[in-house]
Amino acid sequence: MKNHFESIDQVNNLREIQALRRLSLQPHVIKLEEVLHDQQSDRLTLVFVCHLPELDNGS
Repeated sequence: MKNHFESIDQVNNLREIQALRRLSLQPHVIKLEEVLHDQQSDRLTLVFVCHLPELDNGS
């Protein structure tokens, strides 16, 4: 069953989003940076931040 969200507050109150935010505090878990809600399409976008030192060329 698909959920329909009226506001970003409803999205942020989802158990799954709250769990991802809590897990983001752990050092070995990719950080959830932002949650975006497109009201027109009712789609969610989760933005994660991941720093991969092996891809950093030093620039």
